[in-house]
Amino acid sequence: MSVAGVISGLGGRGVLAPILSISVVGVASAGGVPLIALTHEEAGVGPGWIGFAVACGALGIILGAQATPPLLRRLGAPRLVAACLAATALALLSFKAIESFAARCLLQTALGVASAGLFSATEFWIMAAAPPARRGRVAGAYALSLSAGFAAGPAALLLTGVGGWAPFWALAALALLAGAPLAWGRDLAPRAEAAALGPNAASSALAYARKAPALLWAAALFGALELGAGALLPVWGLGLGLTEREAVSLGLAFALGGFILQPLLAWACDRVPAQAMVRFAGAGCLLGALALLWAAAAGADQSGPALTGLLAVLFLWGGVSAGLYIAALVAIGGEAGAGGASLAAGAAALVAGYGLGAPLASIAAPIASGPSSAPGLPAAIALAAAAYLLLAWRAARPAAP
Repeated sequence: MSVAGVISGLGGRGVLAPILSISVVGVASAGGVPLIALTHEEAGVGPGWIGFAVACGALGIILGAQATPPLLRRLGAPRLVAACLAATALALLSFKAIESFAARCLLQTALGVASAGLFSATEFWIMAAAPPARRGRVAGAYALSLSAGFAAGPAALLLTGVGGWAPFWALAALALLAGAPLAWGRDLAPRAEAAALGPNAASSALAYARKAPALLWAAALFGALELGAGALLPVWGLGLGLTEREAVSLGLAFALGGFILQPLLAWACDRVPAQAMVRFAGAGCLLGALALLWAAAAGADQSGPALTGLLAVLFLWGGVSAGLYIAALVAIGGEAGAGGASLAAGAAALVAGYGLGAPLASIAAPIASGPSSAPGLPAAIALAAAAYLLLAWRAARPAAP
């Protein structure tokens, strides 16, 4: 298929422009997270306080998500994204220039606010501009490009190193470069007030979360899995008695599953009701966690788990967990037709839910690394997935007459 055919198939440059922009943002974001943590460590900050700084960033995401819908209505998506990109670049450079830990925590909060604005506005733009029959494949293309950007972030640090000003300048330049595709599609960007709010519509992230708590929890579950699994699966594997190399392969299998299975999940989202797909993915997360619990128990009985079985389960687990966010994005995409303030609120609520997943992952860390870590991580995820399914079941029940 030609380049023009790909662009047309996704909905034109009005959809492709923000997808290209967010893929570059992914590189800067994925490079910034370890760079900031290593900068704290170099300054002598202990692990507990580094965790506090990470929580400041998560707080910024939640606050920024709540502020995004009114800013979208006032500024429009292109200008809001451009402002958040500029704020990200400035905050990254300020982080290197200022050595005060308290000031750096405030800067991480500011980075969280900017990230929430970036992702909320971009997801609103993409879902509002996507043809209704192709929202699944558009959400899949968005997730795939973002995953590629996230994978490239650490590679960027390998090129610049983590010492001195070079990595900060490089990531700040990438943040500004992400604004270039916006000029290509800004004339086709939808506006948040394009559709009138109905009596059941929500105009803020908090209002949308009250209206659809199951979708918020689905995004939080995805955030906990994505942020926690990559970091905690190797620790969990060491607790099972795996070698260091084998333990690292667990996180790789999870990440590969999410990357490779995304096109299949996106295809399914265009053919199955999105809410049903979110519930399917949530059930898959629960079953995957239970399978890991069983594998850990069986491995304990046999003096070590079967690595091939663990890798297969984690590959599928990574795939269905990626489906959580893709399907949730498609679900909010139909909120207000081709646009509207309620869609903006839904996009912001998903980003806020993802931000809530970071503290959940942090809470799971001591569970995964404790003396009885074999059941810890999958048990924590199983409980979170069961809580989501309970919310989804209650939301799906018909109202009492």
